[in-house]
Amino acid sequence: MAGGKTKIGAGKKKSVGGLRPAAAVAIMLWLGSGAAWGQQSGGTPARNNVSVSDLSATTFDGAAFNIAGTNGKIILLDFWATWCSPCLEAFPALKALQKRFDEDQFQVISVALYSGDAEQLQWVVDKYQLSHTMLMGDKNVPVVFDILGFPTYLLMDRHGKLLRRYVGDFNNPVGRVARDVGLLLDGQSIAEAQTP
Repeated sequence: MAGGKTKIGAGKKKSVGGLRPAAAVAIMLWLGSGAAWGQQSGGTPARNNVSVSDLSATTFDGAAFNIAGTNGKIILLDFWATWCSPCLEAFPALKALQKRFDEDQFQVISVALYSGDAEQLQWVVDKYQLSHTMLMGDKNVPVVFDILGFPTYLLMDRHGKLLRRYVGDFNNPVGRVARDVGLLLDGQSIAEAQTP
């Protein structure tokens, strides 16, 4: 430096939009992968051998999630985040889906990820007047359930085993879930349903 002056900020790592370079690159790679934009299939057969019992989550009041109430039901796990517009836009359709099917036979469980605490999440429940099960997933949930993009919906059978995965903001995701739930409740295999 000329005259022995020290440049302000010398030695500090630069940030991109408030993020460190490594975090910015990771986000750009995720956005470029298509997972963030819903370019994955709207109903693919399950790849993981996970079950509802693998879900490590708490209710908004801090209680551990009790899977006993899901026994014998078809479950739709909805993984979402507060910063995911398609996730938020899907809540009215998810609410209608829960009302469409008998709650003794079918249950929607929404699991918030990377979205803060219950106080930070309550506005979503209030805005969309949600009454179905709302949970906060812990840091292991995305790895255990292979969550690569938002929204992600996992359809679980009556024994809690993963049947089908729906990833991204594809055309009419809840309609496709409703079709598969209807088939399951009628005793049919969802393998009979055409996937897009």
